[in-house]
Amino acid sequence: MIKRVIYFTNVGEKVKEEIEKHYVTDLILSSDGRKEDAKCFISDGFKYHNPIIFIGALGIAVRMMKDLSQDKLKDSAFIVMDERKKFVIPVLSGHMGGAIELSYDLSNKLGSEVVITTATDVEEKFSIDTFARINHLKIKNKEMIKRVSAKVLDGKEIRIAIPEGFKIIGEPWDKVNIKNYNNINDLIDLTERNDKNADNTICNVDVLITSGSDLNKSFLDKVLILNPKNYIFGIGVRKGKTFEEINEFLISNGIDSQWMEDNILYLSSIDLKLKEEGLLNLASFYHTELVTFNAEELAALKGDFKESEFVKETVGVSNVCERAAALLAHRLDDSFDNKLFKEKTAGNGITFAVVKIDRRQFSWR
Repeated sequence: MIKRVIYFTNVGEKVKEEIEKHYVTDLILSSDGRKEDAKCFISDGFKYHNPIIFIGALGIAVRMMKDLSQDKLKDSAFIVMDERKKFVIPVLSGHMGGAIELSYDLSNKLGSEVVITTATDVEEKFSIDTFARINHLKIKNKEMIKRVSAKVLDGKEIRIAIPEGFKIIGEPWDKVNIKNYNNINDLIDLTERNDKNADNTICNVDVLITSGSDLNKSFLDKVLILNPKNYIFGIGVRKGKTFEEINEFLISNGIDSQWMEDNILYLSSIDLKLKEEGLLNLASFYHTELVTFNAEELAALKGDFKESEFVKETVGVSNVCERAAALLAHRLDDSFDNKLFKEKTAGNGITFAVVKIDRRQFSWR
């Protein structure tokens, strides 16, 4: 993963170095605010949706990022901590951006205290947007998050509808009830009303997990809709390829940006690309993760893939994009049959392939 760290003093720089030691598998981009344009560094982080760790005063941090926040589903996780490592404060995108989770991880590694102010976390209640993030579920109508959270804080039961055959594993949250359905329309109750212009539809659930896109308007107005992301992108890139180059190549080959945002489950590649900045920015931008495999793991996968001797001589395996996507698919879906949604496409030092998996299992925490 990729993280941005900004500091302003010699003590802050030492904290940055300590963070680097704890996150050796991550790509840490850092900036000395005394020598570089701090606001520009932060702005770039928001552009790619990178998590940002600000080592300094909370007031200064707020002034620097106040005009950058635009969408709670896309904003960067923004964390402020003092240079003595006493406190870690998730300021922005605590749930969808993962700022709260990262703050607790930092506190465990650095011996700091986390300062939490979000109501559901203070009360240790169920957070529907955190549930959506950890399960890679696209939130279709974000305005409904508030309604669900309000019911949680009021101590009311939250009803989540999932398709028959799906399940949520782990320890369930208190006052969360699961309802399995075969037909979405079974979740609608009709009641008589005197006002003929009134919407007489009542939905008997609060959250609906569905792969369907053609929904009754009543659902969009009354129920939080969560769509599973099911597509894995296998990608190979020449060293130094930027986010802009990779993203534009995907778009120019028929993969719409909005479609990617709605559907990308994971990016996958060879471990030689673990810290490739352009690839990591792509993962960060689409709010997913880059999963990598070594050459031996990729080569051991059986299947009919487009092979290249040049690629084999360069990285040790004759195909990266198709094999990486398929290997990850096998590990996530026992029924995956090596079928490619989009076969290897190559050009400009970039290759990619896409597979689709069947996801029927989610986690509570």
